Amino acid sequence: MSKLIDKKNSILKISYTINGKDWEEAKEKAKIELRKNVQIKGFRKGHVPPREADKYLSKFEILDKALHNSIEKIYDEKILSQVEPSDEVIGSPSLNITELLEDKATIEVSFPIHPEVKLGDYKKMGLKLGKLTPTKEDLEEVKKSLISNYVVMLETEGPVKLGDSVNFNFIGYIDGKTFEGGDAEDYDLVIGSNQFIPGFETQMIGMKTNESKNIKLRFPDDYHAVNLAGKDVVFDVKINFIKTANYPEINEQFLKEINLPLVKTNDDFEKLVKIEASRKILNNREQEFINEAKHKLLALTEFEIAPSLVEEEAKKYYQNFLDNLKHQDITEKEYIEFTKNTKEKIMQTFKDAATKNLKELIAFAAVAKSEKFTVTEADYLKEVDKLANLYGLPVDQVKNFVKFDNIQMNLTNKFITNLLMKENDPEGFKQFSTKLSEIEKYDNEKTESLMAMDKEKKETSKVTTAPVEENK
Repeated sequence: MSKLIDKKNSILKISYTINGKDWEEAKEKAKIELRKNVQIKGFRKGHVPPREADKYLSKFEILDKALHNSIEKIYDEKILSQVEPSDEVIGSPSLNITELLEDKATIEVSFPIHPEVKLGDYKKMGLKLGKLTPTKEDLEEVKKSLISNYVVMLETEGPVKLGDSVNFNFIGYIDGKTFEGGDAEDYDLVIGSNQFIPGFETQMIGMKTNESKNIKLRFPDDYHAVNLAGKDVVFDVKINFIKTANYPEINEQFLKEINLPLVKTNDDFEKLVKIEASRKILNNREQEFINEAKHKLLALTEFEIAPSLVEEEAKKYYQNFLDNLKHQDITEKEYIEFTKNTKEKIMQTFKDAATKNLKELIAFAAVAKSEKFTVTEADYLKEVDKLANLYGLPVDQVKNFVKFDNIQMNLTNKFITNLLMKENDPEGFKQFSTKLSEIEKYDNEKTESLMAMDKEKKETSKVTTAPVEENK
């Protein structure tokens, strides 16, 4: 028995050798099982005398069977018993047979473990949250979004502008030749939806109905179709028709019809617009901040990840990729042929993504450990109780689909995000917290309003459906 921690590769290796009486008994048991499959003329299968049957068994066959019969017990009783919580094992173990001899057999199990992390000064990374106050453009965008379900699309001659729906024909050329998937007729596109490669929709702005134009672009270097990535392309585009959004007038009659919670007057609507615009900005700034923080944190942090952990994570990504293809009725082979890609290149992409994501997770975990932050069972139950109250569900039912690990990750990420914002941009974090409190207060009032409306609806339903007592 040996236990070794490979700090360089972040692997815990535990080996065990089975020998002596245990190994002799394992080999004898293997012989008994293997003899049942021996067939010799003149004997029924399974009834060949042991001495005769053994003549047909190879040495390797017996040793291999003996070891595989013993592996589960060795793993459960000898290997796992050596793993301590302080080892911080992550990921799935891998097993290797290092010796298979007549007098002994040795197996070695490798466990990926949390690497030793050398953190930089994550409290002084020079990060800022940026502006948190919505602009007029931000408010207008949110206002349009809130009433988008009541918009009427009207046909116009143009010119095309952001948000318009355009029907057009296009043919793409690379080196003067068309390519598969590079043309269509009567294609509908909302300008600004970013369905096409960067620059395509931007160059359509200003065009009019029946107008034609050559749009010159370059496919991104990381484009999913490898045969097109990085290549110059020219699209011949012809506009068939344009539809632009006609927004309703916002007045109290309209607001009464759409019946938004807490919104009765124009002032109420403007307050909602400001809240939603602030929510969007805070979410965007927080995401931008944390993305930059991850980048800088990794640059300041030193550690190595077990290759087996990256491999395991990449395989999960690839399986999710195959599942998504299946939902679209596309086979792996069809996708690879269409994109002119290979399984090896796709897997490498997933390995790169897995490496990046795992490094971010481990770096964040190291920060949490440095700050002595932990999530307790009480924290978990508190969050479950919040969800139960929010959705009107029993606590036990919420526990069935919201596990401790999910809550632990969410609370840890929230703690680290707030910590990094507070330490790197104290003034920005103060403004962020104030605006977030305003949003949370509004959301609580909205929830109370919705619950009151629901209660009133149920009570009204009871009255209208109650049986009428017949006059006698």
